[in-house]
Amino acid sequence: KANEEKVLYDTKLAFFTGIAHEIKTPLSLISAPFEILSSPESTIEDKNSCMEVMHENLERLTALTKQMLDLSITEQGGYKINKVPTDLNNLIGNVLKTFKISLQQNDIHIYKHLCKPHLVANVDNEEYAKIVSNLLSNASKYCRGIIRLSLTKKGDIARLSVWNNGPPIGPEFREKIFEPFFQIPGNQKLGGVGVGLSLVKSFVEIHRGKVYVNPDTEDGTEFVVEIPIGVCSTINE
Repeated sequence: KANEEKVLYDTKLAFFTGIAHEIKTPLSLISAPFEILSSPESTIEDKNSCMEVMHENLERLTALTKQMLDLSITEQGGYKINKVPTDLNNLIGNVLKTFKISLQQNDIHIYKHLCKPHLVANVDNEEYAKIVSNLLSNASKYCRGIIRLSLTKKGDIARLSVWNNGPPIGPEFREKIFEPFFQIPGNQKLGGVGVGLSLVKSFVEIHRGKVYVNPDTEDGTEFVVEIPIGVCSTINE
């Protein structure tokens, strides 16, 4: 029991340390541009550049806050979803647009293969977008320049796959990475607090689906999300 309590204590300590680090970084990146903006010698170009940096980091802080709130709600079992017929092709395309600049800046190439005709499923728009966004964020963190995203229809299942060419995840971690706050040893330096994938699992399970690391993928890492389509199917577009 004492060992279990120590593990819990260490996990919580690592979590709060990670949160502090995640908050400190964008705050420092807001503080520095603010000083430049306050200088009477700053040019219009300086100001525009600073405003852009500040905006990006404010959005990062907002996203982190929302993630923490999502975790709190899912842990308490209080999440309610609103399933509606949704064109998953269009939804995924919209999420990809939000990653465009970030991926370009980090020289990451993403290749997508989306179901044709368009796949329509009964999902909660916002939560499915969070599933895609968290998987892309995770892939961009660990990849070595390449991400592949695919959406296919398998019977009555919508299958989403996000693959990256980073190091593979060992069999001993393929279940644990979906636990809140868990990070593979050695990956802490890459940032994050071990929340994104646990949220993905929660959102997927709310849709009565499943998420897993594909054990048959030999190179890189592939996350697979399988969610029942419901009464919808496909549309031509």
